[in-house]
Amino acid sequence: MARLQEAQENLLQHAMGNYLQSLQWLSASGEDSNKSIKAVMSLCSLWFDAYESHPTISRLITAAVPTLPALVFVPLIYQLSSRLGSKDADFSRATEALIFKMAAAHPFHCIYQLIMLSNGARVPDTQVMTMLVVLVVLVVLVVLVVLVVLVLLVLLVLLLLLLMLLIFCTQRGANLFVHDEAKVNAAKGMMARLKAEQRHATALQQAEQASDAYLELSELVITDEDEKKPVKPDCHVSRHSVPSVQSDTCHFLDLHR
Repeated sequence: MARLQEAQENLLQHAMGNYLQSLQWLSASGEDSNKSIKAVMSLCSLWFDAYESHPTISRLITAAVPTLPALVFVPLIYQLSSRLGSKDADFSRATEALIFKMAAAHPFHCIYQLIMLSNGARVPDTQVMTMLVVLVVLVVLVVLVVLVVLVLLVLLVLLLLLLMLLIFCTQRGANLFVHDEAKVNAAKGMMARLKAEQRHATALQQAEQASDAYLELSELVITDEDEKKPVKPDCHVSRHSVPSVQSDTCHFLDLHR
């Protein structure tokens, strides 16, 4: 077991050393920055995962900081600054040395994260914050109660409308319909006058027959069981002749001649 841990430690140190040398070489040779980004990502991932169980790798970072290019670590400023103040002494020294070099070389990319961390203890008065939180909670509760009441009222109105609609649809009869007596009498008088003229008598008779047939059909009471039954050809419906007009020209004006 001890030999396995020793072999693991050696492999880790070699990997870290190779990543550090590759960063130094890429920076010195001016190679593609994408290669440097990939190398620094792999280096920090390996470092962050293993520094607690392998403190020697943090010492490698600290020793290599003076020769490392600060620019390639700038994309990781948030990850590095969030690990400031670690309880691990070796890791804390390595991160502080690396971040200090980054902030000195590229202050506009790194200083704001340090300012935010330095103001971490700047908290408003607890009593005022508590009162504000309580006030916000009360306002939210009041709004929720009002919304619930409005929703209940809307549901109640919809329920009443649905009930009225059901009552209206299930009851049939003249007591639910209020007709205009004056209009009925006027229409009947007009029909009587038209029937007095012989030229309209046939057309009026045919129209009344068709209307009576449709009215009789609409007044039939059909239950749910009736809808399931097949239609019988000898069902009881009054016989009405269908009005028709014969014309040689089939012109609309011929229907009124």
